[in-house]
Amino acid sequence: MFGSSYLEQSQLKKLMFERAIEERAGDRLMMGAWHRDALIGICGLLAFNFYDVPKHGGIIQMYVQDLYRGKRIGLALVRATLEAAFGAFDIDGVVLEVKIHNERAIRVYRQAGFERFEVDASKAEPDSIYMRIGRV
Repeated sequence: MFGSSYLEQSQLKKLMFERAIEERAGDRLMMGAWHRDALIGICGLLAFNFYDVPKHGGIIQMYVQDLYRGKRIGLALVRATLEAAFGAFDIDGVVLEVKIHNERAIRVYRQAGFERFEVDASKAEPDSIYMRIGRV
């Protein structure tokens, strides 16, 4: 996961998207990558204003299992999520937060077309960068 550790997420009773899927929330999207019967990656999106950027959704809970990293699965997940989000929601773009030391994730997001942008310093995490992409 790009923004939180596996340990942090594994200690939760249910991930936010598990609850959203169960509740059939209409403002969220979850994409999965599968290898045979195993879920090997996820990419979630919330379709409402993020970081005070109007009409932008936000990518959250991006993850690809270690064994499958470096195979462009993360890039495919991000692209599939963007395509689905722009088709399903009335948004003009998508934003995300990524930890500054996570060079692999930053590279994936840049390959998908994301560019860095600044958020209000009072809302920014000191060890994160923020990226966005317009409608593709």
